Amino acid sequence: LLIANAVQNAMVGTDVTILGGVTAAATLLVMNRATGVLSDRLPIFRSTIEGQPVLLLHDGKLIEDQIRRAGLTDDLVLQSIREHGFAQATDVKMAVLEVDGTISIVPAGAGTVRSRHRVRAVRPGGN
Repeated sequence: LLIANAVQNAMVGTDVTILGGVTAAATLLVMNRATGVLSDRLPIFRSTIEGQPVLLLHDGKLIEDQIRRAGLTDDLVLQSIREHGFAQATDVKMAVLEVDGTISIVPAGAGTVRSRHRVRAVRPGGN
């Protein structure tokens, strides 16, 4: 969408040259690639750009400071719990705000599954 917007501005804006549109699109593509490379090589950069999951609820108890730090309210977390099919917070073992903005819910009776294999991040596009 950003590339389309940049090219559109070059076609109908004050600079109606092809070079302006190509320059804008190329700049966006280079910045995207540079961000991807930096994210792969510097974990601190990745966590700064992408963020970290935030624990909002543990063993049926809301974690107020984490909820506030994430910019949420108790009501929003409780709404998400209900949307996942649980009547109350005590039915939930864990609620996590994921880096993509969704809230994951783990039921109170869920067991722990551990993998012996290390999971590697897979980037879209095979990079």
